[in-house]
Amino acid sequence: MNNTARSFAYVEPTIVSLLILSSFIYLLNIARSIAHRLFYAGLVGEILVGIIYAAPLSNILKTEWEQTILDFGYLGLLLLVFEGGLETRLDFLAVKSNLFLSSVIGFTGILTPIESFAMGASLSATSLDTTFAILSSQCKYQLNKSRMGTSLVGAALLDDISRLVIASVIEKLRYLRQQNLPWLISKLIVSSIVMIIISV
Repeated sequence: MNNTARSFAYVEPTIVSLLILSSFIYLLNIARSIAHRLFYAGLVGEILVGIIYAAPLSNILKTEWEQTILDFGYLGLLLLVFEGGLETRLDFLAVKSNLFLSSVIGFTGILTPIESFAMGASLSATSLDTTFAILSSQCKYQLNKSRMGTSLVGAALLDDISRLVIASVIEKLRYLRQQNLPWLISKLIVSSIVMIIISV
């Protein structure tokens, strides 16, 4: 058995690669600043730069670069959601008026896009991480600690839970018999509600 471990070979990056990566990082910051000044949502500028540089349009970034950026982005996403969970005033959701407002916003996001089951699964999320990113970018107003911010977080949480339930049902639908479907749906909903109660 061959136990020789292969080491990662150092290859000096080309000038073109360095220019592409540095321009990508630079334009991310510029686009974020411009979008923040125009409509207070710097995340939109970053998304546009990503669309331009990645495979859908110009395909400037290499596939392995995109995978690395995706991995780092996922790590950043976890940290962002963790930070948002620490800073959000979930005790505001205990107030009936705030809970009602969150439910109305959340159910609007769930029910409006569902024209078909599969489309509803992909479009029914407000995206908790996007909500946290936009609220945290307005740090001087402390929106994440306001009634509006808490209502938006509650709505995004409700949307994401429903999307996960729908996506799980769609994924396992072909393997399930009809009598097991209610058990699967109720198990997902109950576990999500228990996690929310424990968190609050």
